[in-house]
Amino acid sequence: TNDFEASEIQSMTTKPTLKIPNGIASERLSLFCSFHNGGSLRLQNSIELTYFGNVGIAQKLDQLLDWGKSQSGLHVKIIGEGADLEALKTKVKLENRTNVSFLGYISFENLGTEIDTTNVLFAQIGSEYSTAVPSKAFE
Repeated sequence: TNDFEASEIQSMTTKPTLKIPNGIASERLSLFCSFHNGGSLRLQNSIELTYFGNVGIAQKLDQLLDWGKSQSGLHVKIIGEGADLEALKTKVKLENRTNVSFLGYISFENLGTEIDTTNVLFAQIGSEYSTAVPSKAFE
């Protein structure tokens, strides 16, 4: 959890509490460090922006897609599954967008290729989810 949630829980009890922070396992960190961003981009004259993780409402990926409409040369890849995935796919289809790809679930062990071919890794969470800590920040 995070400091805010830990203090809220502590205020509800007289018993000692223990905060266990979100983070990244050492095995995953080692694997992540083995990825490198020296690969050649698949799309020439384009910026690759990649999001991977839960495709939910809290991530507000619709805002990213709205912003991306006006960005010349931007290609957005969304990797993952979640409650907002179908709505985002529908939005992209209705807008006839060709600069957005939905790649579905890819295991962490197989993300290296996608990370190697991206310029920007994107992470976001809405302000109304102040108690959430996106684990992507650690990864």
